[in-house]
Amino acid sequence: FASSHGISEGVETHRSEAMARSVRLNPKTVRPENLPALHGLSGMKAERKMEEVRHGGELMEELEVFPEHRSCQDALWVVLFALTAIGTLCVAFWYADALVTWSDMHINQVKRYAGGDIDEINVWVLVGSGAIGAACSVLAAFIIVLLMHRCPTCMVYTSLLFGPTIMIVSGIAFIVIGCSVEPWNMMLVLMGFISIALGVCMLSCIYCCYRHLIPFMIK
Repeated sequence: FASSHGISEGVETHRSEAMARSVRLNPKTVRPENLPALHGLSGMKAERKMEEVRHGGELMEELEVFPEHRSCQDALWVVLFALTAIGTLCVAFWYADALVTWSDMHINQVKRYAGGDIDEINVWVLVGSGAIGAACSVLAAFIIVLLMHRCPTCMVYTSLLFGPTIMIVSGIAFIVIGCSVEPWNMMLVLMGFISIALGVCMLSCIYCCYRHLIPFMIK
């Protein structure tokens, strides 16, 4: 009995090692029946995923994992980032006194309407608003995860199209508001055109670059 028990343990150990051993297949010649993850899918779905596998194999052959020499392609963006950071600091320093003056005036105005000292009220308002915001964030995250599980198609298209659409609508609103006053508020009009251009660029990127990946993201 002890001998047979030891033999069975050896067989199980060998089987476990064989299952744990990684199996590599050629992405160009692999068939759906060779991939256990595709066994339960229909022919169209399995073929669509096989196209992504073959595309991944082509990228693997074209690109090296760790090339010996890699040129720095972000030098220009480093300069732009530095200019943006310096500009932000300069603007903050330039308007610091005005912001402090406006803040003091706003606090005095709130105190006048509140009828005295508002320090304790501010603390409780901040704590309460923070707690409500945290609870709403957790609830919204839970709802989003639930919707992603129940309605993946709707969530994928919403996440891709909602942002660009809002930017375009906001840009149109900026232009209408800027043109409705006399004289025209050219800053609002300019912001509107920039917002519309960004939204159109984002939609173009989604249509040209990510459109073929949307079914793969959903399934």
